[in-house]
Amino acid sequence: MAYTAIDDPSEFFQTALWTGTSDDSTKTVTNDGNSDLQPDWLWIKARSGTYGTRDHAMYDSTRGATKRLESSATDAEATSDSNNTFNSDGFTLTANYSINGPNTNHVGWQWKINGGTTATNNAGSNGATLGSVYQVNNTMGVSIGTYTGDGSDRDIYTGLSASGRHNEPDMVWVKNRSSGSTNWAVGLHYNYHAVAARHLSLNNTDGGDTVGGNSGEHQQGAANVYNRGVGLFEVTSGGAGDNDTHANGDDYVFYAFRQIQGFSKIGSFTTDGQADGPFIYTGFKPAWVMTKMLNYDGDYWWIVDNKRDTTNGNPRKNAIRANDSAAENNGLFNVHFHSNGFKCVDSGGQNIDGYKVLYMAFAQRPFVTSEGVPTTAF
Repeated sequence: MAYTAIDDPSEFFQTALWTGTSDDSTKTVTNDGNSDLQPDWLWIKARSGTYGTRDHAMYDSTRGATKRLESSATDAEATSDSNNTFNSDGFTLTANYSINGPNTNHVGWQWKINGGTTATNNAGSNGATLGSVYQVNNTMGVSIGTYTGDGSDRDIYTGLSASGRHNEPDMVWVKNRSSGSTNWAVGLHYNYHAVAARHLSLNNTDGGDTVGGNSGEHQQGAANVYNRGVGLFEVTSGGAGDNDTHANGDDYVFYAFRQIQGFSKIGSFTTDGQADGPFIYTGFKPAWVMTKMLNYDGDYWWIVDNKRDTTNGNPRKNAIRANDSAAENNGLFNVHFHSNGFKCVDSGGQNIDGYKVLYMAFAQRPFVTSEGVPTTAF
């Protein structure tokens, strides 16, 4: 079996940078990697400048390019970005200061999935007890789908195939599209979480493995991905958090992930508090890494990538917090990107001694090609 089926990760993931227009015109951004990447999922953050503290903006071709959700907020879906389009080699943006602000630098992370072509899975098919509409790409391991809650515990099908580790997705994010004041529920497989019934929220800093503090709410309105079945996750009842995942009649979106050798990696590591900190093997040189402490309430979701720190290279320290609207921060999160993983190079931040850290990473290039050739040879 080949080490990876994806020799050019930029076919499925790319990061773009741009400065917003100075008037009320639209902005077209063209990718500089694989020219065939037409995004199906676009995640934007204003990172510096006049409007650098605007909320994140997230769009996808399952819901439609004009429909916005914000990872840093609990708001319902907005539909005001009427001029947004996904293009064959990039995207065009509405004159909205969050995504196209004058005198503002922006970043956009893009994933290509299935060109917006969806499938419908009815209740009773593939083990599901609630219907869903989804687009999936099992080569790169991402599914984006929608469903309507009915107020009960239900299993929902993502279309993701089983891995060699387990049947379910490695991670699922769920957001209520209809109602505001609802959290982004993040369900992790038991392999990474150690507590099957708990989850995190993408829009806040709560720690999912915490024994005290806010841990109780993590068992309400959960997106559970443990012991469900091939391609399935469960939305569960339990109290005030039910609106986050399955309120009766509300519409939801899910983003489901299965790690793919040589392209993506989801896992956890333990911090050691050393300036020469832990090395995390991914099997590729990262293009994008997101982390979150699991057993600490108060830590952010940090994102670094290979595009925004071009002056310094390593360490990658221009970090963006997925859970709030702050501009990018230089120096609170320091990692080195290597040919086969990433390394923490700070005794503080995400490497305070003795904590468990979740990570998700996507590749710039695999460590070994599909023909078994180490990419370090090129």
